[in-house]
Amino acid sequence: MLLATNPCENCGLKPAILQHIGEQSSGLVIAAYGAGNIPTKQGPGFYSLVSVIAHLHQGGIPVVLTTQCVTGQAEPHLYQTGYYAHCAGALAGGDMLPKTAMVKLSWLLGLAESGWSQSERADHTLALMGASLCGERQVTAVEEVHPKIPSETRLQDSHLATVPPGI
Repeated sequence: MLLATNPCENCGLKPAILQHIGEQSSGLVIAAYGAGNIPTKQGPGFYSLVSVIAHLHQGGIPVVLTTQCVTGQAEPHLYQTGYYAHCAGALAGGDMLPKTAMVKLSWLLGLAESGWSQSERADHTLALMGASLCGERQVTAVEEVHPKIPSETRLQDSHLATVPPGI
């Protein structure tokens, strides 16, 4: 499922809707604004999506962040709002267009249906969404670009290079 969000008050994707759709899906791609930012402010008229992303991630449902921008990429570690999504378990789609990320995630989830266990599905989806399989994205080492990210939130290079057997 591909969903878009925006930073405005009293509009956009509400957490209850995201949770309902997410729980009915095998995976989600969120076309975020800017560098992979999502609504995080809470209060009257504001809707944070962070807790829903964490809930879906804990349930084994991958959530991928892309950008709606014509140029640039989803870099959730760049700004605080994207960083919260990253810490909640969202995967960075990098420079993949939202529809490209949706096709790739659908393909990976189809592979998962053909023999990966639930834990393998999460590990392989993380690894392969972060890798370039056919030139659909450029891969940069997060640690080299942004060394201030705590090590527990970094994607490990070994995950990026690991491709499960049979692919």
